[in-house]
Amino acid sequence: MKSHWIPGTEPAEWAGEGARGLGRIEMSSFNAAPAGKPGYEAVFTVNDYYDGPRGGVANFRGVPHFYECVFDEKSDEYSDSYLLISISQEVFKAALENWEIFLRWRKAFDSGDVSLETHPAPPRDKSRYEATKRTLGQAVESGRPKAIRVRGEFDILREPNLPRGVLTLWQVRWS
Repeated sequence: MKSHWIPGTEPAEWAGEGARGLGRIEMSSFNAAPAGKPGYEAVFTVNDYYDGPRGGVANFRGVPHFYECVFDEKSDEYSDSYLLISISQEVFKAALENWEIFLRWRKAFDSGDVSLETHPAPPRDKSRYEATKRTLGQAVESGRPKAIRVRGEFDILREPNLPRGVLTLWQVRWS
């Protein structure tokens, strides 16, 4: 069954460099992105993951977009097609802030300072997390009618010094 991405509801994967024309946005955890393969673009978040990235924020032609994997109802499988939804600088910053809040939660969870029941935000950040989540959800829904459909090929950029499978850094090639 198809699941629609709800920004910030699943563990995200990575946020780092600002996109072309938007300037650098500092991220405390991953602020220096390693060079990717030629033809691949930055993946900033993976908010929906099932056997690979299914939804989040990534560059398309150097500009941040929401991406959402198209579910093939006939084969009951995710396809390699994605809907790309253009986002504003304001929404991109909200996506990165939302992700940074999640990173703080993950760090606190891994160190035993918060419980799973607090997922996905530390208690002190919960209201801001919810505000950024609403901003992202509204942008996705309002942009969906103008989405473009492309093929996406995700590749692991590198595994940071974190538990296996956690917060993998990704890159993507769109065609």
